Amino acid sequence: MDLGLELRKAGLRATVIRLLVLELFHARPDRGLTADDIYRTLLAQNQAQPLPSIYRALPQLEKAGLLRRSELAEQRGVYRLDGKDRPHDQLICTDCGRSEPLADAEIEGRLEAVARQRGFRAGTHVLALHAACAKPRCEHRPAQPAAQVLNLRQRA
Repeated sequence: MDLGLELRKAGLRATVIRLLVLELFHARPDRGLTADDIYRTLLAQNQAQPLPSIYRALPQLEKAGLLRRSELAEQRGVYRLDGKDRPHDQLICTDCGRSEPLADAEIEGRLEAVARQRGFRAGTHVLALHAACAKPRCEHRPAQPAAQVLNLRQRA
C-alpha cells in the first residue's frame, strides 16, 4: 500500500512523521497505540521522532479520517486505523493501558435487540470495556507505584 498516496487522498502532505506513524498502524492494524507507544517503538527502531511531533500528527490523521481515537481510563488517547470494516469495540486494560479489539457476535446481536426493543434501528456504535489485567506479571504493564494502579482501578 502506498501510504504517501493514502495521505494525499486524505488531503495531507506525506511528511516523514505522518508516514512513520501510518506505517506503524498498518503493521499492527488490530492494535491501538498511544503517542508514547509510537515514540517508544520508533526509538527502538532507530527512527526516533520528537514526541511533540507525534502528538501533532495523530489528531491530523484522525481529522483526515485515517485514524480513530478513543480514551483510556486515565484519559490517554488511543488511536487505531479507522477502517470502516474493523470493529469499533475494544477491551482496555486499566492496569497497563493495552487495548485490543473486542469483536463478539453475541454482543452485537444483543445491542441490536436492545435498540429494536426501544424503538430504534441499530446503527454504528462504540463499546469500550475497561477491565483490570488478570495476569499477575503482565508484560505490557509499565513499572509504576501500586498507589497509581489502585487509583486507575478506582476510576474504571
